[in-house]
Amino acid sequence: MSSTEGLSLALSQQVRTAPYLTAEVEADLLRRWHETRDRAALDVILRSHGRLVMKHVIRLRHYGVPFDDLFQEAQIGLMTAAEKFCPDHKVRFSTYATWSIKAGLSEYVV
Repeated sequence: MSSTEGLSLALSQQVRTAPYLTAEVEADLLRRWHETRDRAALDVILRSHGRLVMKHVIRLRHYGVPFDDLFQEAQIGLMTAAEKFCPDHKVRFSTYATWSIKAGLSEYVV
C-alpha cells in the first residue's frame, strides 16, 4: 500500500466515524463560529460534513488528479461555505455547502 492509499484510507475511516448533527446543533455551532469565531465549533462542523466532502471527491477520482489534492480542495470549499453561510436562514448547511464544494472541485479539475 502506498502512502497516498494509506492516507486515503485513514481519511475514509475518519469521515465514516464523524457524528451526524441535528439541524439545531448545526445551527448553534454555525452561530458560535460566526459570532465568536469559536474554532472548536468550526472543527465539529467540518468533521461532521466529511461524508459530503468525500462523496464529491469520489465522483472526481478518475480525472487523474491525486485524491488528497481533491480532498483538500473540497475542504477549502467547505470552509468557504462555513464562512459565508448565514445560520439564520432556514436551510441546512449541507445544502449550501454542496455548491461551494462542487465549484471548488470543478475549478481545480479544469
